[in-house]
Amino acid sequence: MVPAYPSYQGEEQPSRFYRLSAESSERGNGAFTKAIVEGIQLGKADLLGDGFITTSSLDTFVERRVRALTEDRQNPVMGRPRDEPDFAIAQVTKK
Repeated sequence: MVPAYPSYQGEEQPSRFYRLSAESSERGNGAFTKAIVEGIQLGKADLLGDGFITTSSLDTFVERRVRALTEDRQNPVMGRPRDEPDFAIAQVTKK
């Protein structure tokens, strides 16, 4: 039995270990990992173009990118309490 996430009652719960991920030897890792790396390391999750990656912008980028990479077979879900504020997790430096 998978334990519930009590702090997420009434909301969509975060993805848990029983969901399958789309792995690819061509990518060298899973779609989720590839999307995270592209989003942060390559700065693609800076959706506003302001030089910062926030938790919300990374979530949006990863969800869209994973769905594209897996042809909608994988749909990541970020679960967090509604009252948690959005905040910057990375600064993008232009080369």
